[in-house]
Amino acid sequence: TKGEIQYYLENYSEAIASMSKAIEIEQHDNSYYYRGLSYIKAGNKVYGCQNLSKAETLGNSLAQYEKKIHNCE
Repeated sequence: TKGEIQYYLENYSEAIASMSKAIEIEQHDNSYYYRGLSYIKAGNKVYGCQNLSKAETLGNSLAQYEKKIHNCE
């Protein structure tokens, strides 16, 4: 998706915007996962960890791993 591509291109603010639009349409674990990672890379750990927690709740198995790496509590 566009948000994932923006994440990998290190355009974190654009990735956040794209994932936010995707979430408005349908809440999906992958959207929260990449939005969370983008927030963390952009320097907002609080929102990043919140999004990773939501991704984990929705079934994203990688989110738990990322939460440990980034010391989300």
